[in-house]
Amino acid sequence: MSFNQMLVDQPEPEIARSAVILGEVHVGAGAILAQGLVVQAHGAAVSIGNYSAILENGVVIGTREHPVRVGQRTVFGHRATIVGATIGDLCEIGNGAILMPGSRLGSGCILGEGTLVPPGTVIPADSVLVGRPPQVIRSATDADRERLAVLRQYQTNLTDHPGTVVAGPMRAGEHMGALYAYRDKTPSIGAGTVLFDSAEITGDVVIGEGSLIGAGVKIIGDCWLQADAPVMRTELRGRRSSSRHESECNDSGRVR
Repeated sequence: MSFNQMLVDQPEPEIARSAVILGEVHVGAGAILAQGLVVQAHGAAVSIGNYSAILENGVVIGTREHPVRVGQRTVFGHRATIVGATIGDLCEIGNGAILMPGSRLGSGCILGEGTLVPPGTVIPADSVLVGRPPQVIRSATDADRERLAVLRQYQTNLTDHPGTVVAGPMRAGEHMGALYAYRDKTPSIGAGTVLFDSAEITGDVVIGEGSLIGAGVKIIGDCWLQADAPVMRTELRGRRSSSRHESECNDSGRVR
């Protein structure tokens, strides 16, 4: 991992030793990349704003088609997943939230724990939302803004620090998951779908547009995943059922 030369008057980002940077990532002054975070920037397609923080075990993936752009002083909770999304300033993203490719959050948004924002969804500024898919339950109040200011020690000003570029090697096997043919059948992957490293798709499998297939997931046989489906921790086998699988295909081949 390497840094370009930083300006003397801007604070350095805090990057944990166990955080993994793959590709060129623009990291803002004073930003925090916590333990276990993995950032994949295909074509320098990830930018994290000044004083923003992505906490432990998060995943960030930016591609040329769907870059990641994070504003200033935005905080992501533990295990958050950001794939090709744009997030404004001073947002608070709950633990385990998932932002899919092409989604956009305005500044000052608050996402509840586990919220999933589907591909292409646009959330207005100052929205408070929860759920899968998300429901906007109200607009942020003065009390919400006060709580977020307290969490930031009342440091809510936006700065013009240029940040720096952090570069890490894109090693073999860390670009995308693997696709395997079986009995002359090759998996079909919809546009905008992201396969995390170590995911494996085998045989007559159709995955809809904008889906997210997590690290270590294995899908085997004649399965069909609807568009925008997130699959994060499971093994799927077409037309088979077993108590060891967290999910399975039903008789029509659709994942349930």
